[in-house]
Amino acid sequence: MTSKYAVIGWPLGHSMSPAIHNASFLALGIPEHFEARPISPAEFDRFMRALPGGPLKGVAVTIPYKTDVLRFCASLSPEAVAIGAANTLRVDGGGIRAFNTDAGAAVRVLSEAGVRLKGKRAVVLGAGGAARAICVELLREGVDSLVIANRTLARGTALRDELLRVAPHATVGTVPLNGDELRDVTGAADLLVNTTSVGMYPRVEESPVERPLLRKGLAVMDIVYNPIETTLLKYAREAGAVAIPGTEMLLHQAVEQERIWLGVEPPLGVMREALLSELSRGA
Repeated sequence: MTSKYAVIGWPLGHSMSPAIHNASFLALGIPEHFEARPISPAEFDRFMRALPGGPLKGVAVTIPYKTDVLRFCASLSPEAVAIGAANTLRVDGGGIRAFNTDAGAAVRVLSEAGVRLKGKRAVVLGAGGAARAICVELLREGVDSLVIANRTLARGTALRDELLRVAPHATVGTVPLNGDELRDVTGAADLLVNTTSVGMYPRVEESPVERPLLRKGLAVMDIVYNPIETTLLKYAREAGAVAIPGTEMLLHQAVEQERIWLGVEPPLGVMREALLSELSRGA
């Protein structure tokens, strides 16, 4: 079967996307196939130029191409423009259209967990592409203040400056990912979001923050989804905080991708079962 949908990245590793989307396609009775396609930097430009005339109808985009794909696109969604990156491409008669479903998925998951954002104080750990997407959406949702904590303070400061260009009246600060400043801002925060890879398999014993920084009344979301309960989330649960796993953000961004590609309502339960089954096999 010729694949009509794919995820691209480099190195791609073991992606959960094929299991999630193929389970959904099967449940929907759609005769389509989703595959993982590792695309090296040397192949990337050629792949993108050939995309409009090829068989692919939709592409999920991961590291390191979320920004690079934009220069090949005929149109960008408002979210892709604001974030400056795309994780979803739709290919049709109008060319390549770019979307970003990461940030909206994060906000939806927080909402479903009962976390209200307007007027709240947020701390985001990390300063990469996922951090930028989530920070943009948190500001759009009306958080009162946002602090970026990153190991390299200069990178956190660069992200802060980018965000202030998008939202010039926002209150955005930066602190190092350790020490008293992080303790102080976390102590005053309503929401903590980890966008770093700390705690990801196989280094599952690690946490980006120490247990004493977490408390009841704090909501903690980790975008790491393998393991499902990271050490950070374990600490959060033990402290009485709201603990939100990365599997939910992964699922909701995939659901929105299928809405864009297929124009249907995907079966979230089927997709969740496929993801958890894949993770249980030690993927």
